[in-house]
Amino acid sequence: MNDNEVHDHLLSALDSVFGKQNIIETEALLGGEDFAFFSRKVPAMFYFLGARDKVKECFFVYNPRMVVDEDCIRVGSMFLVEASIALLNFYAENEV
Repeated sequence: MNDNEVHDHLLSALDSVFGKQNIIETEALLGGEDFAFFSRKVPAMFYFLGARDKVKECFFVYNPRMVVDEDCIRVGSMFLVEASIALLNFYAENEV
């Protein structure tokens, strides 16, 4: 369950880390992630992080031949930090 309000608070973090030109909005997808259980307890937003190795043939997650461009870990971590700070600031200011 994605929360649009959470997404709105994270737009500046998304832009800061990835740049508007690298953010691709998609329709909601049904998946089998544990995220669904967490998002029922607290407002949340699920994002996909581009991790495809552009040099090798691409296989989707859970495929044994999938190769990940590990540079995405650094960028994804930066987003998690920026997003956490943005949400903490919002909730501290609004005492939600």
